[in-house]
Amino acid sequence: MLETWDAAGQPVIDRETRLFRQFGTLRIGRDFTGNDGVGTVFDERFDTGTAVFLRLDGGANAYDAVVTIAGRTLTWEFFEPVRWRNGVLVTRPNARYAYGVM
Repeated sequence: MLETWDAAGQPVIDRETRLFRQFGTLRIGRDFTGNDGVGTVFDERFDTGTAVFLRLDGGANAYDAVVTIAGRTLTWEFFEPVRWRNGVLVTRPNARYAYGVM
């Protein structure tokens, strides 16, 4: 069993710690996927734990894609792909996600 402590003797990793096994990154949005408003990633390794995804580049944007994982398939979809916000056209904002299992 792996256990680690910081300089003050506080546990950093112990038997209660859940670790994230990252399989890959997903880059979606106008600059990465062009006009595509939906996409999928199939990965059999989702069967090896609890599937998770994590946004890597800042806070959530109301116009971000909705990312779901069902079985071995991760799906992303922009429900409102084009919209005006404060006088600026928002079209599929860019975002980076990590995905894997815990």
